[in-house]
Amino acid sequence: MGNVLRGVKRKVVIGLVLVLATVGVNVAVASPAMADCSPNSIQLQTYRSADLIVGSARINGCGNSSVRTTVILQWGRWWGWEDLASRTAYGDGSWYGIFWNCTGTGTHTFRTIAVGRTVGGSPYTRVSNETRQTC
Repeated sequence: MGNVLRGVKRKVVIGLVLVLATVGVNVAVASPAMADCSPNSIQLQTYRSADLIVGSARINGCGNSSVRTTVILQWGRWWGWEDLASRTAYGDGSWYGIFWNCTGTGTHTFRTIAVGRTVGGSPYTRVSNETRQTC
């Protein structure tokens, strides 16, 4: 009877270790992506480089190129914001740039926005700094 109980205890312990190891690995793999990949992970910049207005964006901390957002470079007009150029940025941590030549256009305020939907389907908009430039 002692040998039978010893064998059962050994199987229970091995099973428990396997379950804990499996759960631990799944939590370690799934948690960072879920915690870090959100609209708050999007970094935006707007600046001037020579005659170019540059809007740049990256989705930092996702490590997943299937995550994406639409990035739009805008300038302020008397009636509101007007889109100048757009592109898609992916969640791989790389910077994605939009360039617009402002030569001879006068003085304007520029910004970059990111728009999209979360995994749950909720819409979001993130807005960069604004920069006023005379071109």
